[in-house]
Amino acid sequence: AAKIVDGNKCGIVVHPKDKISFLNASQTLYQSSLKRDEFARNSYRYAQDNFNIQKIADNFEAIIDKNAKRKTV
Repeated sequence: AAKIVDGNKCGIVVHPKDKISFLNASQTLYQSSLKRDEFARNSYRYAQDNFNIQKIADNFEAIIDKNAKRKTV
C-alpha cells in the first residue's frame, strides 16, 4: 500500500511506529489545503484507473480465456 500511495502521490507515507513522522505528516496536511487537494485528485485518478469494474472484468475474462485455451491445446 505504501508503494501505491507514495508512487501515485496520494498521500504521505510514514513508518507505522514513527510517531514524530506521523505528527509531522498530520501537521503538513492540516496546514496545506493545496496538498490535501492534490492528494485527493491523485487518489481519485488512481481509483478510476485501477478499480474500473469494466477493466477488471475484461482482465478477468482474458485470464479465463487464456487458461481455457491452454486446457484445449
